[in-house]
This record gives sequence, C-alpha cells and structure tokens, in this order.
Amino acid sequence: MQCAECGTTPRDGRVATAVCSECGAATCTEHTHEVRIRIPATSVGNPVARTARRLRCSECTRLAEPLEQVRR
Repeated sequence: MQCAECGTTPRDGRVATAVCSECGAATCTEHTHEVRIRIPATSVGNPVARTARRLRCSECTRLAEPLEQVRR
C-alpha cells in the first residue's frame, strides 16, 4: 500500500506504515503525526484521566489544530 499524501506530490509514493485514525488514509513515516489525547475514566470515587496515542495524517493534523487550541 502506498502513502496517500505522497501520491498527491510529484515524487514517487512511499510505502505506507500507518493508517490515520481520523480519515483512514494510509501514510508513510514522514506524513504520520502522533497525537496524545486525554481519555477520562471514572471509577467509584476516583476520577482519573488516561492518555492514549492517536496517529493522524498531515491533513487531519492541520485541520484539528485550531479545534484542539479552543478545547484547552
């Protein structure tokens, strides 16, 4: 499988190593961005927040940045 973003540029497509968790596009290591998200979890009387890792393509990362700044 080839990187979806490399296929839109003049250079040859690279082998995809990940899949975007937002849109499902296949991405190479150059176009994959790791994002940490907080997941609230509750147990009886002990609310905690775990962190999880999400992989996104460059386009979804670019589109999500303004939204993430508003949520902080």
